[in-house]
Amino acid sequence: MPEKNVAKIFKDTYWITIISLLKLNVPWDLIVSASDDEMMQILATVQAMADHEQEVQDRAMNRQQMQL
Repeated sequence: MPEKNVAKIFKDTYWITIISLLKLNVPWDLIVSASDDEMMQILATVQAMADHEQEVQDRAMNRQQMQL
């Protein structure tokens, strides 16, 4: 039974990743043709962009709180 759970989690994670990339306008052709290294670079870039956006929002919120 645990093996089926692991397989389901892997399958769900795979599709969540695919859908997330599509929502970020990564072309389908690139997703299906990317090597493992290329996919790691894409995912790292997406994560870096999300981290940067969060840092910008955090700084803006801190500035706003200091003005109060």
